[in-house]
Amino acid sequence: NIFNEMRYEQSFQFRSNQIIGKIERKLCKIFKFSTVKRNPFVLDYKLAVDKLQTKVLNEKYIPCVVSNWDNSARSGKKSMVFKNANPDNWKKHLSSTLEIFNKHKNNPPFIVIKSWNEWAEGNYLEPDMKFGKKWLEAILEVKTKI
Repeated sequence: NIFNEMRYEQSFQFRSNQIIGKIERKLCKIFKFSTVKRNPFVLDYKLAVDKLQTKVLNEKYIPCVVSNWDNSARSGKKSMVFKNANPDNWKKHLSSTLEIFNKHKNNPPFIVIKSWNEWAEGNYLEPDMKFGKKWLEAILEVKTKI
């Protein structure tokens, strides 16, 4: 999945879908060279959602958006954390996804929100003490503009 790719591809020089990448991984395994990072992988939210943004591949494509990610409670030093994730940046991500999606009128009228209630991964849209209802209000604002 794209989250694993963002987290673990950083440890290698070459991508796993390239022949040289497969060789690199095989050599690391043979020589028992660990490529696992020893600290959480921290990525700016805007950069993360840019990496997650995919092109509309066909008329059956349904986009996926993510409000935040922080699985450090579960994964410790092997975790991935998005910094600067907040309702304003979430609203921008959702809006830009809708702009791209609206150019393709034949696609199903759905957008998947990844793990919208995953408190263990820091990825939720429910009201909280820090932002109140702002995550949900951002969705309403974007939806109202459609």
